[in-house]
Amino acid sequence: MKKLSFFLFIQLLVVLTNTSSGQGGTSNMAKITKLRIDPTYARGGSAADVFEEVEFIPLETTDKSLFGQITQLEVTNDYIIVSDIETRSILLFNKNGKFHCKLNYERFGRNKIDPGFSVDRDRKEIVVRLYSDFQRLLYFNFNGEFIREGRIPRETNTFNVLDERTVLCNTSLFGVNVPAVRDTGYFIKYATPKGTVGGVLFPFNVKYIPSGAELSFNGLHDDALTYSGVKGSCLFTNMYDYTVRQLDKDGVRSEFQIVLPATRSLPDSFLTAQIYAGKSFSYLQENEERVYKLTNVYTVGDYLLFRMMSYKFKMKDKDLAYNMKTKNLISWEKVTADSVSCNLPIFQGGIASVRASDGNSFYVSIPAFILFAYKKEKDTGIYHPVLQEFFAKNNSRANPVIIRLKPMRNL
Repeated sequence: MKKLSFFLFIQLLVVLTNTSSGQGGTSNMAKITKLRIDPTYARGGSAADVFEEVEFIPLETTDKSLFGQITQLEVTNDYIIVSDIETRSILLFNKNGKFHCKLNYERFGRNKIDPGFSVDRDRKEIVVRLYSDFQRLLYFNFNGEFIREGRIPRETNTFNVLDERTVLCNTSLFGVNVPAVRDTGYFIKYATPKGTVGGVLFPFNVKYIPSGAELSFNGLHDDALTYSGVKGSCLFTNMYDYTVRQLDKDGVRSEFQIVLPATRSLPDSFLTAQIYAGKSFSYLQENEERVYKLTNVYTVGDYLLFRMMSYKFKMKDKDLAYNMKTKNLISWEKVTADSVSCNLPIFQGGIASVRASDGNSFYVSIPAFILFAYKKEKDTGIYHPVLQEFFAKNNSRANPVIIRLKPMRNL
């Protein structure tokens, strides 16, 4: 019976349907683009060949601004915003890396703040929520000052503030109240700042929610919602699904259906055949190159950026950029260092991954200790003045360096 329950749950988990009501629109009118992608044929090149602009931005290190590691990174027109789970801090830096402020939420208890946050770019606000009350939102301005409170549905996993009236909520299966929602739950809910649900998308049947290890694996997708680079919209991805959807206040704005080679994809029957029911762990461990989700999904100009997640620890060419205009595929792992990148191997060996986008450029971060270790081992002595100053004034315990990268348009 347990196997049957899990089978039915999985069947409904990712077979998303175009259902909505109220505030959210439908996906019937969305533009659907099918992208056939084979990482084996991904291109590379030198940094000078691939990037139009490369900018190094050391985050200022002071007693007030020092933090552990970046949990989440967002970039606005004026600020670089980071959260750090170690110090329970959300910090703002100017675009040149100079420290601006921390969010002042001492009154709520530092250990009670969730490190995940959303940014309302129009209203210039940062929105966080409390661990102690996952429905409770706290709004701060870009000077770190508390403004007001809000609410979201209790079962929300991640959220994205689209505008002053709309908070997009992705459901966590851990928080689903089965009796309250009866037979059907929804992966996406459109809520008001007071937590009232006005529209829904992508239903699943709550009766077949698994428990234990399977729920731990299927229940959370922490970066299911990412900023699209377009104000008022975000990108949504789901487990066991290679479709990237751009959502706005009216529903699904566009869809990108990624088609991977058979050797990298889940079987067509993975969501329907009982042979796989309740065995997702063992199957993915035995078939370690099969991709079970997409993360770090962003758009930059004509490019769709994403990371493929599988059980293969050292999977090659997992961080990719697809040019939707030229149909070419780039593997960041194949981009080699040169003078433009200050001879730093930004993507080699998993040193960095894409962490944010502003629509025109994307951003990665490299910890100070890695930079100092590389300098000690392979010091070329040829660095951008900003990095020269960074090395002269800091040590391996300094804050990370953010790198802004703008890819060439027609690669």
